[in-house]
Amino acid sequence: MPKCCMCNRFYSPDYSVVVDEKLNVCKCAFCYLEKDSITIENEDNDSQVILTKEQAARDYENFMKKIYNSQGFQDKLNSRIIKP
Repeated sequence: MPKCCMCNRFYSPDYSVVVDEKLNVCKCAFCYLEKDSITIENEDNDSQVILTKEQAARDYENFMKKIYNSQGFQDKLNSRIIKP
């Protein structure tokens, strides 16, 4: 789960750039490029989507919340808790 060393937000690994492999330090693509939005093209270059920094962070946060709240994850989490 990459966290940008500049803006301290979590982003999908797709939007992260490793700036120091030894220390495992990342910047989000937005801070790395010094832009508030980026244009994403599909593989065929026939459509483009403009993604904002805020939207990318919010989408990843929602994705992680969905995983955390899923029953399968909760079952695994609870099975590892030692009960007295």
